[in-house]
Amino acid sequence: MMLCRLCAWLMFFGTGLLSTIAQAQQAGLWENRVEVAGRPAVAAGRECMPADLPRHAMSRWPANCTVVAPVETASGAVVKAACRSENGVTLTIRREVTHSSHRDYTIVTTSRIDRAGVAPQILPTASLRAHYVGPCPDGRDGTGEGQVEGNTSAWTAGAAILWIVQFLAFIGFIYVSIRGWHWVIRRLARSRYEHATPASITMDEMGGAHIPVLATFSGVRGLPWWYAVAMNNANPSLVVTADGISFRVIRRHRRSWDEIERIDVRQAPGTVNFDVTFRGTLLTFSANLGAVPLASHVLSLIPASVPLSDRAVAVKTVSA
Repeated sequence: MMLCRLCAWLMFFGTGLLSTIAQAQQAGLWENRVEVAGRPAVAAGRECMPADLPRHAMSRWPANCTVVAPVETASGAVVKAACRSENGVTLTIRREVTHSSHRDYTIVTTSRIDRAGVAPQILPTASLRAHYVGPCPDGRDGTGEGQVEGNTSAWTAGAAILWIVQFLAFIGFIYVSIRGWHWVIRRLARSRYEHATPASITMDEMGGAHIPVLATFSGVRGLPWWYAVAMNNANPSLVVTADGISFRVIRRHRRSWDEIERIDVRQAPGTVNFDVTFRGTLLTFSANLGAVPLASHVLSLIPASVPLSDRAVAVKTVSA
């Protein structure tokens, strides 16, 4: 749950440049409600936020993104960006901030994926409605430096879903720009890393193997891993069954082995991503297993008919 708090802070950090209203205008306790495709995603969450969050973050995008400067509107501001990959995939993002008072504002994010020869794919609209509740229970003020010095309550699963659903193109850039982020993630997710072993796999009555995962991601074929459409580090799930895999990012999905085009494994400090590409779709699935031995064991559960990348084959041969 600590990682969810970091995600919530980054969400506010990333909206700062849009408008002076598009921030926690005053330090204190803010209540946030999340909707995905017009439906409530999770229960409302509350967070003690500082005032005057940094506004330069929205100008920091990957090199292949063309950003239209924020346009002020009568009720807030709008910013647009188009991020292109070398293989012709374009991710277009639009974020609009509106406010009704100094105590209320709404952030709406829409996006689409364009690829030559394929119909545009419109991603679900995500909206955040924020309301100022009052001073922090402990009476402290915001730091004024875009940092949250502790939280007043445990952040709900909504914080993770809220921030990541369509936070898209510059999510990875902001992450890696934070000094010592790998150390922070290791510290906050230590308990999950301790369970990233084959011994922690549980079997259900139907014979499905429930894999312990640190986080799950939905990505875009052809774009770098950090162009995540959605991420779940609150209640991620990966189940390997006799017929295929079942997984949850925002909603639970099932894919048969025949639907899987290829499985890859990508490694980085603190990360062992189990990446799955599906036939006939631009969206991909990834699960951070956290440890090579666990990834090796999971790959041993995959039928030989499913194509593996050279990296996945190498990991599969590692002794658990």
